[in-house]
Amino acid sequence: MKNALIVLVITALAGVGYFAFVKKDSQVAQQPTPTPTKTVQVTKSPTPTSTANPMAGWKTYTNSEFGYSLNYPSNWSLTAGSTSTGSISGNRLSILPPDPLSTQSVDEDFSILIRDASKESLNLATEREKMKHPNQYVTYNETTGTVGGVTAYFYVSNDVDAAPILLAHNGYLYYINRHGIRSTVKTQLDQILSTFKFTK
Repeated sequence: MKNALIVLVITALAGVGYFAFVKKDSQVAQQPTPTPTKTVQVTKSPTPTSTANPMAGWKTYTNSEFGYSLNYPSNWSLTAGSTSTGSISGNRLSILPPDPLSTQSVDEDFSILIRDASKESLNLATEREKMKHPNQYVTYNETTGTVGGVTAYFYVSNDVDAAPILLAHNGYLYYINRHGIRSTVKTQLDQILSTFKFTK
C-alpha cells in the first residue's frame, strides 16, 4: 500500500504539474504578441493668409513726354503741367491726400518737378550741394539709393517733414518730394514712390 500511495502522490504531482504547465502555456499563447507599428507624425501645413494689397484699386498716372508712371490712391487729387516760379521752371506733378491739413502752413503732398538740365544749364553735382543746404535754416543729410532703377540721392533732416529726392534721367533732373506729417500719409507717400518707374 505504501507503493500505491507513492504512485498516487507522483500521479497527483504530475497532474498538477501538467495542468500548471498547460495553463501557463495557454496564458502565454492567449497574450497577443506586440506587433511593431510605424509611427507617423502628421504636421499641419500652415494655412496661407492673404494679405490685402494696400495699393489695390489705386489709379495709374503715366507721363509719356518724360517717360514715367506711378500709382496713387484713388481718393487723392492729382494735378500736372508746366510751372514757372521765379527762376525755376519745368513740369510739375502734385498729388494731394483727400483731407488736407488746413492748420499747417504747408500741405502734405507727393510732388515731382522735372527740369531740363541742358536748357537751364543745370549740373547734378551743383544741384546735390544745393539740396543739402536749401536755405540757412535747414541742412539735409544725403544718402544714395535707387528710384525707378536709377541712382537717386535722398535727403533727410530731423528739422523738417519733407523728404526730397534728386535724380537725373535722359537729360532731365527730377526733384521728387514727399512731404508728410501724419504717419498714415507718410506711409502712402512711400508707397507712391515705390510704384514710380521709367517707361523710356
